[in-house]
Amino acid sequence: MTKTLNLPVENIEYLIAQGGGIVLEGEDVAYSGTIDTENDAALLYISPGISTNHSISFQIVDETEPSSRTAIGLEVGIGLAVLAVAGFGIFCISRENRRIILPEAAGRLLTKIANLDDDYEAGNLQNIHYQKKRQALIEKIKQTT
Repeated sequence: MTKTLNLPVENIEYLIAQGGGIVLEGEDVAYSGTIDTENDAALLYISPGISTNHSISFQIVDETEPSSRTAIGLEVGIGLAVLAVAGFGIFCISRENRRIILPEAAGRLLTKIANLDDDYEAGNLQNIHYQKKRQALIEKIKQTT
């Protein structure tokens, strides 16, 4: 099986039910032991990351019957599972690169809230005045974003 990914991936993990009579083989596919899952133990294989628009390749080897129809269905199932794991990795990487940029006015208002909090904690403001001023600043921030 070969799949080209359009985003970089740090690493790829393949999980196969233990005792199924199949293993993974391929360049840069390394067996990493077994892990416990909710259902049963699974064989864990790991491939190093790939950069944008590069391919991953691996072969599913049926150790019980070399040419079994079940193995083909299993290959498809495992392939879909691998793609799901890779897709989740891509999703996580893309979320890490997203940054929220606040307008400059909101930054100044956040500074005012921090100063107000400091004054309140130092005992320079009564609770009712503190709450009203803080709420007013929060409303201004909502209007700027």
